[in-house]
Amino acid sequence: MNSAIKTRRIRRYAEQARAEILDAAEALLAEQPYGELTVENLMARTGMTRSAFYHYFSNREAVMIALLGRIESDLRKGTLPYLKVDTELSPREQMRRAIESAVDTFGRHAVVISGVNQAAQQHDAVEAYWRCQIIEPYIGLLADLLRDQHAAGQTPIERPDEIAHALLLMNSSLVLESINRDKSLDGVAETLSSIWLATLYPE
Repeated sequence: MNSAIKTRRIRRYAEQARAEILDAAEALLAEQPYGELTVENLMARTGMTRSAFYHYFSNREAVMIALLGRIESDLRKGTLPYLKVDTELSPREQMRRAIESAVDTFGRHAVVISGVNQAAQQHDAVEAYWRCQIIEPYIGLLADLLRDQHAAGQTPIERPDEIAHALLLMNSSLVLESINRDKSLDGVAETLSSIWLATLYPE
């Protein structure tokens, strides 16, 4: 067999096995808290051996970080189009859609978000990934957008970095609290939109 073809097949199998482990972890998190998730019950769900786990992940927190990576990818696809100056949408509608997209993403991944919140209390690496990949990049993007909108006379906000930081921490806190309470984000987007729009674009 051609060595390049063999390498591609090995890589493809590794990607499939890794994805299967992540899918199994998400399924287990729907049934039990993160604290009860073990390598043994995770790999039993996949049908692979326990030792196979360590070919793809170093520990349980690495699994949670990989699951967060999936969420981050979805979040980026859904929100980035609305976090830049848009000539077709009003600033209010643009921000409303960004919030709705973000909340929808978190809602679709509520099981993982709940597990991540539990894992972050035990593992600094999980908390750091949440902060550095899910929260902080969007603080910078929002602040840049607010600067552009302020220059265009679309918002009175004069301290975009502080405002962006406060609004996104509020989003994170409300999303986590709502998911941990009842796994539902019903009404959260509307609540956040009301606060954001009143703050950024007072009428």
